[in-house]
Amino acid sequence: MLIRVLAAAIGLPLLIVVVWLGGYFLDAVLALLAVIAAWELFRSCGLKRPWFYVGFLIFIMDMVSVSMIRGMFGLWHVWLIFIVAWGCDTGAYFAGMTAYRLKKTEPRKLAPSLSPKKTVVGAIGGVVTSAVLCVVYALILNGLGIWAYEGIMLVWLGLFGAVGAVLGQVGDLAASGVKRAVGIKDFGKIMPGHGGVLDRFDSIIFVAPVTFLFIHFIMIGACQF
Repeated sequence: MLIRVLAAAIGLPLLIVVVWLGGYFLDAVLALLAVIAAWELFRSCGLKRPWFYVGFLIFIMDMVSVSMIRGMFGLWHVWLIFIVAWGCDTGAYFAGMTAYRLKKTEPRKLAPSLSPKKTVVGAIGGVVTSAVLCVVYALILNGLGIWAYEGIMLVWLGLFGAVGAVLGQVGDLAASGVKRAVGIKDFGKIMPGHGGVLDRFDSIIFVAPVTFLFIHFIMIGACQF
């Protein structure tokens, strides 16, 4: 756990700097991540397995979505991706741990054949956490005068956080299924305590493209009427 926390303490500031700078620098970093992800998939699945091609194309789509959100809508909208995906992971972990400590029994498993550690109460906790964090994030930026999203848009943001969290968990379980099928624990070891690039970004597989669509058609589109 200590190694995982230390890795996050180093990685998060780097992510903030990369997204803040944006432009070609962000694109270069995203391209590097795509190359690393391709290597992880190739080493784990091999060219003869369809997961390699599908997984790589999906990951590329994620990277393009991040770049497009940064370029088209600005810095602050990009963070919705990570708030939903990683907020869900954090909420699920603490919800599952709390349920276990209160009941002293193992909570009901979500999908034991894919990921033995994930629980139903954890999944619900992750969804609620993501929804709340999206609304809180909007309120903070409203208070700072950065955003002007309020009223019904806060409801939309809460719904987006919940749906995004569900999709993020689907991506996580899909990655777990691939790893179980090929008999590995992690796709890589580039991030101590977190595994490889794909292990850290698996929940973003579906979240990033959906975030782009939500921002484009709901958040930005609604303000044009």
